[in-house]
Amino acid sequence: MARWPNLLPNAPGELVLTSGTEWLPHKAALPLSFEGHAFLPFALTQTIDPDAILKAAWAEIEAANVALAGLDGVARTLPNPHLLANPFRIREAQASSRIENTVASAEEIVLTGTDEVTRNEPREVRNYLEALDHGLRSEMPLNQTLLRGMHQILLSSGVRGHDKGPGQYRIGQVYLQGEEEGFEHARFVPPPAEHVQACMDGLDSFLRMSPPPVPRVVSAALAHYQFETIHPFADGNGRLGRMLIILQICRGGLLSRPLIDISSFFDRHRDLYFDLMLRVTLEGRWLDWILFFCRALAHQADDAEKRAAALLELRRDYIELVTEPRASALLRELVDWLFTRPAVRTADVAKRLEIRPQAAQRHVDRLVEKGILTEVTGRNYNRVYVAKRIVGAIELELPQTLPGAEATEGS
Repeated sequence: MARWPNLLPNAPGELVLTSGTEWLPHKAALPLSFEGHAFLPFALTQTIDPDAILKAAWAEIEAANVALAGLDGVARTLPNPHLLANPFRIREAQASSRIENTVASAEEIVLTGTDEVTRNEPREVRNYLEALDHGLRSEMPLNQTLLRGMHQILLSSGVRGHDKGPGQYRIGQVYLQGEEEGFEHARFVPPPAEHVQACMDGLDSFLRMSPPPVPRVVSAALAHYQFETIHPFADGNGRLGRMLIILQICRGGLLSRPLIDISSFFDRHRDLYFDLMLRVTLEGRWLDWILFFCRALAHQADDAEKRAAALLELRRDYIELVTEPRASALLRELVDWLFTRPAVRTADVAKRLEIRPQAAQRHVDRLVEKGILTEVTGRNYNRVYVAKRIVGAIELELPQTLPGAEATEGS
């Protein structure tokens, strides 16, 4: 039997019996049977007290809302509404994937669009970007159908998990491991597969509530917890669950552009991030989780404002470099495009600017002379050019000024 702790009376769910098989090569040559208990969450509307949440967390909720409003103000003043969205999407995808131990540099990620990368890890992060883009662009309501489509993109193209039913709910029992392997050492056991559809139907109902029973930032915290607890897929749940946060923040009107990378905060405080969600499950400690989540949003919104200012300063430097007498106005357009696509080939530039390849090469060479682009392949043909300072700005870590997310532990 799994030995993970018993639930307290105010836990937002119940234990139900489950069983399955697992293969532990170091213990047995054949799959082993296991049985024990899994956690079946109640519907969110059954377990939360909106008035109590508002009373206890109002200051943090307001701080998150104010920070997001300030960031959205920056987004609405951008000369190009898409100018900074891609750098932040890359940071979010990179950090969310890193939480799942998938590590790829920003340069590897931007190079996946040029087929210059063979490692699977950058392709996994690229899939994250494409799945998130699909969710942000889709006119479909935010529901499980949309999430299943995003999951299919996330696990496409032969990456890790492509053989685990992309877009399909799991058909077997899964569990989250602790330091030791095996079901008996599970840190958390999500609901059995036969309950997944009903649980996701309940989450759908919560996401459809208009207006939501709690402020949008709290709704995002609750839905993220519920999705992670249901763990509806055989793989990719953590990454998709963090995409759900971005979708709720943007679709809920808190941000007009995805200029926040909340996964960077979760990655820096990953033990606390996982522990607080587990405390909700075992003890019903919603407040600790909501406070942490609101502080994460407020901190990352402030961080994003500083990072956006740095990126805009870099753009001004680049525009100044290419603004010369008789210089082509297309150079300015190319500079802006590099913020959305920092790795390009000459053919890409020709297509984007609608000019001949020879003219495109002259524009690229001009940006190389100015130190804006760097050729990275060393080849004489089919070359790839990278805007190194833009890539560096994506990965740059700013000083952390939050007076300690760990303070939540004592809340």
